[in-house]
Amino acid sequence: MKHVCSKIRGYLKSARLESIIVTSTFLIIAEWYSIHDIPLIVTLLTIFSLALIVTAGSWQNYVYDIEIDKKAGKNIGFFQYISPKEMLFFSFILIAIALGVLWYIDFYAFIIGLIEAIVFLIYSAPPIRLKTKAVFDFIANSLVFGAFPFFIGYTITQHTLNRTAIAIGLILGLLAGSYYLFISSFEIESDKKAGVKNTCTYLGFKHTINIGITIFLLSFILYLIFFNFSNRIILVSYLVSLPLVALTKFTKNTQIKILLVSFIFLIWNGAILLLISIYTTSIISILLFLVILAIFIMAIYTYMVTEV
Repeated sequence: MKHVCSKIRGYLKSARLESIIVTSTFLIIAEWYSIHDIPLIVTLLTIFSLALIVTAGSWQNYVYDIEIDKKAGKNIGFFQYISPKEMLFFSFILIAIALGVLWYIDFYAFIIGLIEAIVFLIYSAPPIRLKTKAVFDFIANSLVFGAFPFFIGYTITQHTLNRTAIAIGLILGLLAGSYYLFISSFEIESDKKAGVKNTCTYLGFKHTINIGITIFLLSFILYLIFFNFSNRIILVSYLVSLPLVALTKFTKNTQIKILLVSFIFLIWNGAILLLISIYTTSIISILLFLVILAIFIMAIYTYMVTEV
C-alpha cells in the first residue's frame, strides 16, 4: 500500500499544474472570443482532455531527461518507485483517453489535440528532441501551451476554425512563448552544467529576458494592428501587464527581475480570467482565477521569506 501511495505521489508530482492552468486559460479565452460564454460540461471535458495531454507530455519529458535532470541536480526521486517504461506507457494511456474525449466533443478538436500530443512527444523524445534545438523549442512551447489550446477552445464552440481565429491563436501563442523564455531563464545555469542546448542557454539570462519582453510586446502590437479594440478583455489584460514589463526591462536587480517575469504571465492570465468571471459568472473561470491568485500570493510570500 505504501509503495502504491508513493507511486501516486510521484505521478502527481511529475505532472505540472501551472501548465494545465495555462492551457485551460487559452481554451477559455477562445470560448469567450467565440460565443462570449463558457459552456460548463463541454469546457470541463475539454480541460480534462488538455490536462491529460499536458500531463502525458510532462511525464515523457521526465522520462527522456532522466540523465540530464540528474546532472542538473533536479528532484526526480519518484523514479525510485516508478520505472521510466511504466511512466511512458501511462503517458500514452492518458493521450488515448484525451483523444477519445476530444473525438466525442468535436472532430477538429480531436485533430488539433492529436497534433499537440505529437508535438509534445517529439519535443522530448529522440531523435528529434525539439527542446534541444534553439528557436524550435520556443515555437513548440508557443504552440502547445498557447495556440493549440486556443484553437481547440474555438472549435468546440464553432466546430470549425477560420483564419481570424488562427491569427489570434498564433498571436496569443507568442505570449506562451514569452512565458517559456521567462521561466526557462531560471534554469539556464543548471541546464548548462547538464550540457543542455536550447534557446535560453544560447542567449544567456539577460538576452533571454530581453527577448521574452520583446516577444510579449510584439504580441500586443500585432493584436492592436490586426484586431484593434475588438475584444476588450484581451486588450485590458495586455494593458495591466505592461507596467510589470516596463519594470522588468529597467530594473537592475536580478532577483527582482526574476520575480517580475514570474508575475507578468500570472497578471495577464489573472486579468483575463477575472474579467471573464465577471461577465459570465462561470464557475470554471472563477476557480482558475482563484488558483492563479493563490499562486501569486505564494510567490510573493516565498520571495519575502527568502529575502528575510
